[in-house]
Parts: sequence; C-alpha cells; structure tokens
Amino acid sequence: MTKTAYLYDEKTGEFLHSVEVHECPVVAGDYHKPACSTWQELPLVAGGEVAIFAGDKWSIKPDYRGEFWYDADGAKVEVTKIGTPEGLTEVPPPLTAAQLAASVRAERDRLLAVNVDSINPVRYAAMSKAQHVKIGAYRQALLDVTNQKGFPHDVTYPILEG
Repeated sequence: MTKTAYLYDEKTGEFLHSVEVHECPVVAGDYHKPACSTWQELPLVAGGEVAIFAGDKWSIKPDYRGEFWYDADGAKVEVTKIGTPEGLTEVPPPLTAAQLAASVRAERDRLLAVNVDSINPVRYAAMSKAQHVKIGAYRQALLDVTNQKGFPHDVTYPILEG
C-alpha cells in the first residue's frame, strides 16, 4: 500500500511535488513521511497562485515571481518573493512630458525611415513630379509633428496616401 506525501520548501512552505510513500514492510500501517512533507491533500491552485504549507495547513497565495512591477520612483523591479509585493504596483507610472516627447519623436523617425528614407533612388527618379510633391509634403508633415498644438500629449501622424 502507498500514501501520497506532499513535499514543500523548508523555508517558504511552497509546494514542491508529491511522492508515493510505501508502507513499512516491518510495521503494518506505518509510513515513513519524508522531511518537509504532509499527508494533507494539496488544495486546487489556479495559475498565478502557489500552495503554501504553514503550521498544519495549506493556504493559497498569489505568485508574481518573475514579473516586473514598479516602485514609487517608477523603476522596474522583478518580483522575487511569494505573495503580493509590498510597495510595488503593476501599473507603470505615466510618462513624463520629456519621455512622451521622445516617444513621439521616435515614432516620427520610424515613419520617416520606413516610408521616406527607404525609397530606392532609382524608384524615386522614376516617380512623377506629383509623387515627389506628395512624398515631400508627407516628409515635412512628419517633421512638423513636434510643432502641433497638442505636442507631445495629442499628436496626429500624417498618412502617406498611395
């Protein structure tokens, strides 16, 4: 006969794994329980949770280990302990005006690189005067994004038609 023992971490109480323990061949009905284990059945645990054995019972705690949360200064911090992190939040801090402006400029520069700067010179030479004007106007509109009234909080990026 066997019994299931549920092993847990000696320091954290976190469930590690279960093991089948065989009945002692010398003493009927006697099972040698491994260290840091219990006979109590493990509770159902959902994703993002972990079973913890403390005292004489299981409890379920949230498990955010490996995730990145933010401290009061907005710095990214990796969660390394079981439970809800104290002094941290999952919500990133809002961008400062300077960070938002840098983000808008980066997107503008990306659009320039993809839609204008990447045009092959041979292809550009084969375009009509109207296409040259359209590309030039689009390029200038992208450069002027930082001059929009709502910059950096409310900007509209131009769209290159055709």
